[in-house]
Amino acid sequence: MGKRSDKSLLIIILSLVGLLWIATIITANYNILLFIIELVLTAVVTILTALRFYTFRKEVREYISSVSAGMESMSSRQMSKFPLPVIVTEMTGAISWYNDTFFEKVLGGDEVYGLDLGDVIGTEDAKHLMSEQSSVVSIDNRTYKVTSFKTAGRKNAMRISIFYDETPYRNLMSVHETTKTCVMFIQIDGLDMMMKNAPESQKNEILVAIDREIESAIGQSGYLQKIEADKYIIFLQKDVVGKLKEQKFPMLKAVRSLRFGEKDGLTLSVGVGYNNSISKCVEEANAAIDMAVSRGGDQAVIKNGDNYEFFGGIKQAAQINSRVRTRVVAETLKKMISANQKVLIMGHSYSDMDCVGAAVALCKTVRELKKPANIVLAREKTLASSLIAYVDGFEQSADYIISPQKALKIIDKDTLLIVVDTHRRITVECPELYDKAKTTVVIDHHRKSTDCIDNAILFYHDTIASSTCEMVAEMIEYIGTSIIGKTEAECMLAGIMLDTRNFVLRTSSRTFEASAFLRVCGGDPVEVKRFFADTMDTYRARAEIVSRAKLVWDCAISVADGDSAEVRMAAAQAADELLTIAGVSASFVMFGENGAVNISARSYGSLNVQLVMEELGGGGHQTMAATQLKGCTFEEAAQQLVDAIKTVREQL
Repeated sequence: MGKRSDKSLLIIILSLVGLLWIATIITANYNILLFIIELVLTAVVTILTALRFYTFRKEVREYISSVSAGMESMSSRQMSKFPLPVIVTEMTGAISWYNDTFFEKVLGGDEVYGLDLGDVIGTEDAKHLMSEQSSVVSIDNRTYKVTSFKTAGRKNAMRISIFYDETPYRNLMSVHETTKTCVMFIQIDGLDMMMKNAPESQKNEILVAIDREIESAIGQSGYLQKIEADKYIIFLQKDVVGKLKEQKFPMLKAVRSLRFGEKDGLTLSVGVGYNNSISKCVEEANAAIDMAVSRGGDQAVIKNGDNYEFFGGIKQAAQINSRVRTRVVAETLKKMISANQKVLIMGHSYSDMDCVGAAVALCKTVRELKKPANIVLAREKTLASSLIAYVDGFEQSADYIISPQKALKIIDKDTLLIVVDTHRRITVECPELYDKAKTTVVIDHHRKSTDCIDNAILFYHDTIASSTCEMVAEMIEYIGTSIIGKTEAECMLAGIMLDTRNFVLRTSSRTFEASAFLRVCGGDPVEVKRFFADTMDTYRARAEIVSRAKLVWDCAISVADGDSAEVRMAAAQAADELLTIAGVSASFVMFGENGAVNISARSYGSLNVQLVMEELGGGGHQTMAATQLKGCTFEEAAQQLVDAIKTVREQL
């Protein structure tokens, strides 16, 4: 808006005034009175127009002078010819001026004088630009880094912003990022067992079929090398991994679907590592595949720094009967017990029978090895009150259990802490006790989570085991078959029966062998069954929960009233009972506790409830899992649950 704009405005105004005078003169030929009136009015309009135009010109000159004064370090001519786009705005955001470069390269030839900056670059970008010295804005698919500063002066302060086009640089960075090299490890789950039982004529067919599916999924986009009969290493670009993520790693489903005569059961564990160097990629890929295997296989895990992404995890892990590792772990644990002055055994909060049963057996084992031992347990927060009462009833085990408060007082640098039935710090009975422990052992069968205890001297983790009690029973056989008696055997049988739902789910030959060993040690199934007897109130609460259930797809969802340990027990039992209803493959029961919504999840395995609960911040097993949602109502929790189920079902 310079001299050209002023001249155009002057021509328009003079033309209009001229037309008024012509009309007035014409009127004199027809009506002298009307001529006099029009003459007076036209003269007044002419005088007012002249005065207003003079005033407007004065205001414009003053405004331009104020802008020029605001840009103390640069003349208008310098700013106009500045090679980078420059814009000047009032502190309100109104656009006052911009140079030719901004007009041509940023605006594309569109005039925006007087408009609000937010109308040009977007409200959010405008807020950042007006309040920060440096910001990034996007205009018409181009990205600009903007340096902005306020001019001196209070009255007519302005904001000058200089734009630097970073689009080529950012495009180059995007190409660099998407073409980064990633490392992928693939392991065939259960191949040894399949090959052991397959006829010679079929072994090559099995390997060729698996190779074909992996090569088909990777295509020509990566370099694949077989490093062992059941292991592969693949180098590929990050954008190829992105496509595999979108497709949910198709090789998982393809290998899972393979059939060789009447045999199936093969799955893949996939680990992918992202990083800036090949060595770090290999390191993270190794960590990722370890996570995939420890979670039961049949899944892909991507590790990028401290972040994990999970895909798959539908099929249960193949059963492996080798006890070599169990023997090594048992011998190592025995040495660690001997090397410490005392032992504390701790499970997860709201301990169940599997947790308590394993702890009781280990407590007796440690004492038989002539070391002081106690179980750390909050009696007011447990789901195994009947089992605890049973243990308290015997003189030899009456002092087994101590409170977390007492444990915190007696723990020292020579104390061995054994954590059972959980591997997550946030779920242990007393996190403060874990923090104080110098030496920690973890024994657990739940599928591995990303927030696992990572500083344990001994981490015995077996997702194939039906329960922690099964794992402990196997270890005790190697430590000494006469160590435990009737009390400990029945406690462990109770734990196995709970986690297998009376030997229905997740059982293997190992489960029955461990149970047979406990039967030999004096465990009586009839006595164990009494631990599961309900009070009348619990039975009624469970029946009420079951009656409220609603079906969503093939999942039963229900809500429990109340906020107590009894309701928690009833909710868990109701989740089990809902699975006995025809057409229900998974069950979810919600109940309140301390202002949060808890969810107990159960399934027969066709829907992996661990994945569903992980979507909501929880975890567990493929057939038994849980989570806690804070700051939401039951209705909101139900919607989040349905969304999580939908997400996991889409992977099937």
